Amino acid sequence: MWDYDYRPSNAIDGSDDTNQFLYKSCFVSLVEIGPWWRLDLGGLFDISTIEILRRTDFGSEYLNLAEIRIGISLENNGNNNPRCAVVPVSSSVKMTFHCNQKQLTWLWEEPLYRRQPNLALGGAAVASTMWDYDYRPSNAIDGSDDTNQFLYKSCFVSLVEIGPWWRLDLGGLFDISTIEILRRTDFGSEYLNLAEIRIGISLENNGNNNPRCAVVPVSSSVKMTFHCNQKQLTWLWEEPLYRRQRSTTSIDTIQLERSEDDGVEVEIPLYLGGFTSQFEDNSSANLALGGAAVASTMWDYDYRPSNAIDGSDDTNQFLYKSCFVSLVEIGPWWRLDLGGLFDISTIEILRRTDFGSEYLNLAEIRIGISLENNGNNNPRCAVVPVSSSVKMTFHCNQKQVRYVNIFRPGFPSNIHVCEVKVFAATPITGVNVALGGVAEASSQFSVNHQPSLAIDGKADGSCFSSLTHSNPWWRLDMRGPYDIFAIEVFRRTNCCDQSLNGAEIRIGNSLENNGNNNPRCAVITVTSNATMTFNCNHMQGRYVNIINPGVGKDLQMCEVKVYTTTQLTGANVAPRGIATLSSAPASPQTSQHMAIDAHPGPRYALETCASVALQDNPWWQLDLRNIYRITAVSILSSGGCCSEQLNGAEVRIGLSKDVTNQRCAIISVSEGEQKYNYQCGIMEGRFVHVYLPGLQKTLTVCEVEVYGTLLENVALRGLAFHSSSSLENSVASKVIDGDQSSTCSVANEQPGPWVTVDLLVPYSVTAVQLAYSSDCCFSYDVRVDDTSCEVIPFPSTSYSLVTLDCGRIVGRYVTVIHHGVAPPLCEVEVYSTLENLQNSFPQLPPPHGYYGASEAEFRNWAAGEPNLESATQDCAGIQHTGEWRDRQCDLLNFFLCFDAFKKKTFVRISADFDMSDPAVQQQIVIQLEAKMRNMGITDFKINWKMSGQQMTTSH
Repeated sequence: MWDYDYRPSNAIDGSDDTNQFLYKSCFVSLVEIGPWWRLDLGGLFDISTIEILRRTDFGSEYLNLAEIRIGISLENNGNNNPRCAVVPVSSSVKMTFHCNQKQLTWLWEEPLYRRQPNLALGGAAVASTMWDYDYRPSNAIDGSDDTNQFLYKSCFVSLVEIGPWWRLDLGGLFDISTIEILRRTDFGSEYLNLAEIRIGISLENNGNNNPRCAVVPVSSSVKMTFHCNQKQLTWLWEEPLYRRQRSTTSIDTIQLERSEDDGVEVEIPLYLGGFTSQFEDNSSANLALGGAAVASTMWDYDYRPSNAIDGSDDTNQFLYKSCFVSLVEIGPWWRLDLGGLFDISTIEILRRTDFGSEYLNLAEIRIGISLENNGNNNPRCAVVPVSSSVKMTFHCNQKQVRYVNIFRPGFPSNIHVCEVKVFAATPITGVNVALGGVAEASSQFSVNHQPSLAIDGKADGSCFSSLTHSNPWWRLDMRGPYDIFAIEVFRRTNCCDQSLNGAEIRIGNSLENNGNNNPRCAVITVTSNATMTFNCNHMQGRYVNIINPGVGKDLQMCEVKVYTTTQLTGANVAPRGIATLSSAPASPQTSQHMAIDAHPGPRYALETCASVALQDNPWWQLDLRNIYRITAVSILSSGGCCSEQLNGAEVRIGLSKDVTNQRCAIISVSEGEQKYNYQCGIMEGRFVHVYLPGLQKTLTVCEVEVYGTLLENVALRGLAFHSSSSLENSVASKVIDGDQSSTCSVANEQPGPWVTVDLLVPYSVTAVQLAYSSDCCFSYDVRVDDTSCEVIPFPSTSYSLVTLDCGRIVGRYVTVIHHGVAPPLCEVEVYSTLENLQNSFPQLPPPHGYYGASEAEFRNWAAGEPNLESATQDCAGIQHTGEWRDRQCDLLNFFLCFDAFKKKTFVRISADFDMSDPAVQQQIVIQLEAKMRNMGITDFKINWKMSGQQMTTSH
């Protein structure tokens, strides 16, 4: 290369500037025999066309007759690969060559992992200090392998200090495999020795307290590789918006290049394996990075237009040379050409902080497709406010935009701007969870303008309106926290379109100030578009608030949609239940149990799905057979012909066998989505319904997953009594042994038998479940103390397992009274919402040697146990009889060997000697202590009392 200003990387810097003297954006070799330039694409690609731009200020003829060769060989530095074309003798600046060659691969000697993208190039680097601007932190992630700092200015160097550090923010969570470091070779390579590589998600101590991956060895090696194999490395510094929008994926390799010069220097390219492009979705990419910037004037080369789209958030121009500044003139402007048409959502602008921040005030942001008046006549998106804010976001929501202008009309002035970011609005795909939520507001204009109208699925015609007052707000409770990536707001079109202007969207888990103190996602700027989309960058929260701050404000909107990517964790308990349909399956292959067969999803339409033929109000039901505290439900659609059949279906959870239970969610089918995850907060129930209201509907559900834990059956702690205790083999305790079918208490063959369960202490009873030996018709009364829980009249529907809603009646005794002759009662289950305090902390296994040899081999299984009646019975429980049964592991019980009671023993001593003598008292205490220790008791307290005197000793 001619010198550093003419380096090879200039030819792939994304700039179309062809005047090298002005823009320093072209490559020039030395004069030599057979000069060549080579690009390594980092992988195998099928090449269609190649576009080349000549230099226009000097030497354009030096590209004539150059050969373009592409292939996979490095023989003769790649110059023996097949020839695609020869550059013609021409005055054309832009030339396109059609190569149409398969499998172009790397063209420069690279390690194998270079075939994967380098994520560090999209990161942000900071450090404790830097030597000067030529040694800045970003040098370490500039993609250059140059290790000679004096020649190439491509290394980072800190000042001499205690504990110097350099940090990279990856902009998201990644699984780290390896890290590679390159030392500096021209000077100071030893200053990297014994440096620690630390990776993690914490910023404590500037990130230096994160787990250590490795220590750099004392070595002469330039390139060093370290295997970290750590999950979830995340961002370590506040990042621009688009960096926080990337999808989480796995990293195979991270390369670090690190050199030192009286300090610390690092170079870190990162590589992604199994890769998904981080910028393939325009909604998550800063489009400005791929554009070209021009301006009316520039102060000098250090203040050039391209600085404002260099991806750097540095706002101190004197230090970092990363801002654009125009000359002082009438109507200065800066323009970005996106290179194509995009639907624009938001624009983010950073002010300069070291000087001239006021020179951005009142500048107009204009976007469109016209170059009339240099693009300054395009529609105006916003005016930059007079403000001290460094980072400003403007919601433009305009379709078909190519040019973005910043324009200061009127009096002579100049423009100072450090970074411009442009984010595209693409059609949102995802799960709209707003439909299943609960809406509230500070006020409502009338009964025809209720808060719930903003989440009724109708974007036009049914709208929410508040009264006019200070700080009106609307809030959506989604029942549980979600990972929110976008929110759509539909404004009114028939009037009042400015009522949303300046309103704030806030997301979080707090109800402080009615939820209006939660973090802000966006500020609404009303445009000509009725639909406004806001990217919330995976903010997490249960509540979405829209508040219009100020005096004398109102709030009006027609629909709010909340799109999420929430992943559910925990145990799927759906396979434990029994599924039924509202009518016969649509075919033998679509029976009810297909929706809980744990199949990951259909490859073809209706494969492994449950489907109900055409009928009114069809439903699919899951009976979990026990009472669960359900937190989330996931529904899988067919993904093919029948996905739309789920649109409007309701997920309901509760104790009732019909579809009147509480609603968790309403399914809103979205294009491209197959799985719909819903947080239900905490809903207690035995039955889960997927219910599709309407006439002549067909319901198809491919998989239902239910996440939750068993409520505690507190009857297992109690004692049982019944009216048939005089009968042989009639044992009341059988109704609280945890067995719903095989052990039953025999009832008298006469009307009015009863069973009472003494829970020993009062409980808040949510539900009582009765299991009988067979289906039959009978009536009964269930009472908690003296309050009837629920009365089932005769005749009743025939069930062997009946659940009764007790509404959290507080009581100690649960009594079941039968009004006629009933079959044997096998189990009385009493479910309480109170936390089992004995299970507040996990039990650890006893220390080695705690049990003797014979104790460790002791077994006391009940007859027929363990029977593995359910595939999930992987734990054991001890019944009140002392016998063991296999149980489900999420069933709450007392800990094994839990000592819930203290034993108090009184010893009366009479003697002929003087009991008031302290020496005698002390001798008695010593003998009692010795006796207790000989009995193996070490935790005890002795109280000595005599004639009003008391002496206490504790052990």
